[in-house]
Amino acid sequence: TVLWLATSGNGRYGLPILLLAGPVLYWTILRSMPGGRWPLLTAAAILLAQNAHAWNTWNGAWETLPWSEKWVEISVPRQLREQPYLYFTTELQTDSFVAAFVHPKSAFVNLFGQYPIPPAGPGSDRVRRLIAQHTGRLRMMVRLTRPASGQMDLKKYLPGLDESFSSWGLRTDESDCIDIPVSLPSGMQAGNPDHFFLSCALVPGTRVSDAYVRTERRLAAVFGRIENACPLLFSPPGWHFDRKGGMWSRKYMNSDMMLYSAKGRMFYSQIEYGLHDVNIGSVEDWEAGRGNLRCERPPAPWSANTDS
Repeated sequence: TVLWLATSGNGRYGLPILLLAGPVLYWTILRSMPGGRWPLLTAAAILLAQNAHAWNTWNGAWETLPWSEKWVEISVPRQLREQPYLYFTTELQTDSFVAAFVHPKSAFVNLFGQYPIPPAGPGSDRVRRLIAQHTGRLRMMVRLTRPASGQMDLKKYLPGLDESFSSWGLRTDESDCIDIPVSLPSGMQAGNPDHFFLSCALVPGTRVSDAYVRTERRLAAVFGRIENACPLLFSPPGWHFDRKGGMWSRKYMNSDMMLYSAKGRMFYSQIEYGLHDVNIGSVEDWEAGRGNLRCERPPAPWSANTDS
């Protein structure tokens, strides 16, 4: 356990190690006590302590739901069920559960998720082969909290996504966008979608400009300095940039952190329990070697200390 915690920022994947603690504890007590009823009483005390701990430390992070006929209520338009597409998702999670409800020959690629795929890096050749195989049948899919149709100005929203897709020479087609409503299981809020997916066609677009390339090189050097200053906080280093709405960011799955630049300043926050943005100075400060960063995780949302 000590070795795991020393080498990983995500302790949940080490839970199988902790599952051995109970049997080992019982075996130790059993071997150190004489026979008779003592082992049985000890086992009962351990079970009571475990149940009391589980009951009193429950934080309500996961809600229980009643059993239903369908595990998710999703309304996929006929076009997506009858025609195979290559879907590019843009969230931290892949949202690949949608694959079970679209055409079975469809394909999914999570370009900007936990491990972004750069246009000239690992995985890019396979992505290009998929693009060639699905010429004229490319779509993006992004999660929303409300339907796009009639409630969103796509002319203002889509250009932010196009910044990311431009690295692949693609852009969204505003004239071919579809809402995909998703509801909680029946018995809770059936028929009342709690979020939506927006799926728009992707067509060939203008590749990144020279100004984009210059900015990327400049920020790559700044991000590199910050990653070197706090290697445990920003690991693994050197990932491909995700750019949306003028914000350049990198996500670090080993530590559940995100580092980003917006309006000439540098920030970092936790991915899962943010966003508690920590301002760590301007881009110019870091370029000039004046950047200052305490290698500390930002406070959790339930923490009383949120001054950062």
